[in-house]
Amino acid sequence: MTSEVPSSEVPLRRCLFGGETLQLWRRSQTRASFLPEIFCIGCVFILFRLVPRSVVSERRAFMAAALLALESWRRYLVPIYPLDDEEEEEEEERACRICYAGDDQRLLVQPCACRGSSKWICTVCLETWRRTGEKETAAYRCGECNDEYRDSLSLELLRERLEAERTDGQATNTTLGTLALELHVQGRYDEAEPLSRELLERRRETLGIRHPATLMSMINHGMLLQQKGDLAAAESLYREVIEGQRETLGNRHSDTLYGMSKLGHLLQVKGDFAAAEQLLLEALEGQRETLGNRHPRTLNSIGDLGSLSEAKGDLAAAELLYRELLEGQRETFGSRHQSTLFSIHNLGVMLLDKGDLWAAMPLLREAQKGLGDALGLQHPATLASTDALALLVQRHGEKLARMTTAIDKANDDLDWFNLLLYRDTAGFDSIEW
Repeated sequence: MTSEVPSSEVPLRRCLFGGETLQLWRRSQTRASFLPEIFCIGCVFILFRLVPRSVVSERRAFMAAALLALESWRRYLVPIYPLDDEEEEEEEERACRICYAGDDQRLLVQPCACRGSSKWICTVCLETWRRTGEKETAAYRCGECNDEYRDSLSLELLRERLEAERTDGQATNTTLGTLALELHVQGRYDEAEPLSRELLERRRETLGIRHPATLMSMINHGMLLQQKGDLAAAESLYREVIEGQRETLGNRHSDTLYGMSKLGHLLQVKGDFAAAEQLLLEALEGQRETLGNRHPRTLNSIGDLGSLSEAKGDLAAAELLYRELLEGQRETFGSRHQSTLFSIHNLGVMLLDKGDLWAAMPLLREAQKGLGDALGLQHPATLASTDALALLVQRHGEKLARMTTAIDKANDDLDWFNLLLYRDTAGFDSIEW
């Protein structure tokens, strides 16, 4: 039996011109990734031979198309869709995890990051569960994966609960804070601010300005002010918080480190990169030691430091941090969590700006699909991901045009075809496309 040979090492020129074509074809019966290479190169070779040498422009156009098609398969399709020695899995049967209705009976959705048999639920059961669930958090958070729904029903149910608590004279701080945070996350800053301010004032009066809960409310309110563009007020709150946390909790407490990371991010937004980097590095170092590399706050700081590196133009450092963040979020939250999807999008956009189109493509596709499923096609985050994909396609077209121009400058068509067949790394990757 012939030993397995990686596709990158297969002597493609001999496969096409010599007796090893049949041998490669036989291997392709168990290694499906060979088939597109044979088809791609074989078709171009036939067309190349059929077109007279006098028709130079058409022959060179075939070369450009072949280079792009073959490189697309090797760098993009094979890593994303591994077909070697694997059979395609049959499409899973969809059914509501509560009433077991199929998608031909009721509308099924994936509202959270649950996987497996718990992934699908019909809209009727989901709304009933959220309105009548025993847990108070059922209104806005999945009870299994703890992923927040972040939708209009969450706001509706929290508003109803807050109104009922006010009417009955019950404690409202928990619902007040949850509703303010939900409005904040959904981008409704003007509605969130009065609720956030009310909660902060209550805690200052009842708990004091140095109580941990008060300090955390100050951080949340500072984040809201920062989103609204009031950076001066947000910075003042952050600095007051850090001073209080250092006095009452110490420099290595997780809340202190969290406050430092928020101030660092704000300073980055203001353009003070040096001060921002000092705070973010100190916060991240402390969080790695006290919380571990996979804690949500540690992951947030990794993302903030990656964003700072990108803003400074250090794309290599930014890529390493973004990849560490994404790996941690996939392990901790799952690939469908909104935080993970945002990180996938951010890494894809950074790679796109860096010019690494092939690495950016699968990430942007995954982000666009995931955000569309989770937030809807018209959500600003989904639209931003769609725009990034459109830009990617545009740049691929520009790359093809540059490839064609480079080939037009070649003196010998056959030399280009040999380059395509041999895929010589030293020669191909050194070309200025």
